[in-house]
Amino acid sequence: MKHNFNSISQVEKDRILEMHIRRVLEEQGTSLNLGGNFQQGQNKTLKSGQAAGEDVKAFIKQGLNTAKETVFNIGKLVLRIIFTGVGIICAIGYAVFKVAEAIVNALTKFLTATGKVVVRAAQKVGEATINILATIYKKLGIAVKAGMDFIGSLFKSLKDGAYNIIVSCLKALKQFGVMVWGKILVMASTVKEFGQNVWNWCKQQFTAISKQIGMAWDSAVNLAKQGWNAVKNLGSQAVDFGKKAANKVADAAGQAYGAVKGFAQGLFEDAILFYETYISIRNSNTLALINECSKITKNIII
Repeated sequence: MKHNFNSISQVEKDRILEMHIRRVLEEQGTSLNLGGNFQQGQNKTLKSGQAAGEDVKAFIKQGLNTAKETVFNIGKLVLRIIFTGVGIICAIGYAVFKVAEAIVNALTKFLTATGKVVVRAAQKVGEATINILATIYKKLGIAVKAGMDFIGSLFKSLKDGAYNIIVSCLKALKQFGVMVWGKILVMASTVKEFGQNVWNWCKQQFTAISKQIGMAWDSAVNLAKQGWNAVKNLGSQAVDFGKKAANKVADAAGQAYGAVKGFAQGLFEDAILFYETYISIRNSNTLALINECSKITKNIII
């Protein structure tokens, strides 16, 4: 009598197959441990995956062996700036971009001058940053042959992110309230390195809050420029001048622009303090500049 093997249940098929394999192995003097063999294969696969992850981190550490990083804290926002042998990489969370040195310098000075940001001195790249870059590696699927190969390949694959990084930092400064943020938007628009797109974005944001502040965009920018000129013309005497002249300027601004006196006065005085700090930071070497700014911001509590 013939049996149709296809009519047998899968459980029965497995039992018959196991019995056959067991008999063959017994004849060869080999014991069978299907569960153990499967578990060994699974462990081997897991270890292989772990090893791959460890290899990636090892490559990244190798590539960043001589690199430095600094961390800027703006409330909950953490901006990481990594100085590699091929260029500067900026990361906010897992959003990673390459940014020109001139932009990094201007942003460092700007954030320091706002008095709302903590700048950390540059040091060896930390484990948190290594983990972020390892995750980016997996997403991009970059072929890694050596540490510097990874860093070079990563840098080439990244988009220029000056606008994204600057705007993200400005958005984080919104947490300090409308009055403060309005002033920061105005002063950000006067940093020429930030470019026209950032200027347009600042104007758009300011226009949305101008009714609360009581001053139009052009009027606010003109008032901030008076603060710039005061610093430029009077140097260190500008701060004392600003405190004495703020009420007078604010009154004039209120009459000319219909501005809220408190905002106009604060904008003029804060602009003087902002530009006084911004101009005083003269280091052209980026790492030295960051070190200087870390000393200026070390006592800031945010």
